[in-house]
Amino acid sequence: MMDRTAHISRVYVKSSRRKVEYATLDYILESLHLMRAKDDLPVFKLLDILADGNVDSVSFSRDDPHCYFYARAHKDYISMIIRKSGEGEDIEFQVPYKMLKLAMRDSDEDLSEPSD
Repeated sequence: MMDRTAHISRVYVKSSRRKVEYATLDYILESLHLMRAKDDLPVFKLLDILADGNVDSVSFSRDDPHCYFYARAHKDYISMIIRKSGEGEDIEFQVPYKMLKLAMRDSDEDLSEPSD
């Protein structure tokens, strides 16, 4: 008979508590811009791909530093998940599709305007 202890696997159990908070669309967009600049994540490129309507979800991950971004288009809203290993938490939020599209357009216009 084979030794059963030779077939042991390490199992990680991760538990978390959900905490609900609220944020304005401006705050969410500012946070996404910060992620784009600070972590060099192609967040808005992925959201543009999603907005084109050819796919229903997009994701991006990187190993160093570890980060993960996932977005899914639903009928009236886009849900996003952001995970950064150094921060030890996942952030999930939903933004109405039309509001996000308008805000992204306005944000792009703000970035392209010369400052005085």
